[in-house]
Amino acid sequence: MGVRRYGYHGISYESIVYQLQPNVPEKLIVAHLGNGASISAIRNGKCLDTSMALTPTSGIISGSRTGDIDPGIVIFILKKIAESTPNTLEAADKLETVVSQEIRAAGHQRTLQRHARPARCDQHGNAKAKLAVDKFTWTIARWIGSYVAELNGLDMLVFTGGIGEKRYQTRARKFAQGWRR
Repeated sequence: MGVRRYGYHGISYESIVYQLQPNVPEKLIVAHLGNGASISAIRNGKCLDTSMALTPTSGIISGSRTGDIDPGIVIFILKKIAESTPNTLEAADKLETVVSQEIRAAGHQRTLQRHARPARCDQHGNAKAKLAVDKFTWTIARWIGSYVAELNGLDMLVFTGGIGEKRYQTRARKFAQGWRR
């Protein structure tokens, strides 16, 4: 079918590798964290893997992505849509709307967008915002951990993007938890 896995933060990752010249570490993980978020494993300056895929239904939960969705959920939703929509293309369009807009709007993503500053959720005692930020930081830890395994170690971890660069509280929270949920 000709589908390849491309991340949307490639320019950000390329910039980090460029800025690290001539001493690019062999085993590098870059976390681009903002309203959209992704993490890439980079070996010898070349991207080995990225958490982003073709659609917002995989990768890190963020203000613009649902994060990983069980494919069975998508099939279940499609069957429900097909009950009232016999046209296959129309059913596929409805499924795309449900998965990329309605699920995202109903889930943690909307809360993350409204509470873009993770510290706000603690300051205001908003339980939904705290849960969203906890889920966000947990998925970050999960992806970083898997990339440490994939790279067989880690020489450097770089945070970039609006949250990665400016929200030290989010980074500190994750490290203070000892990478546990």
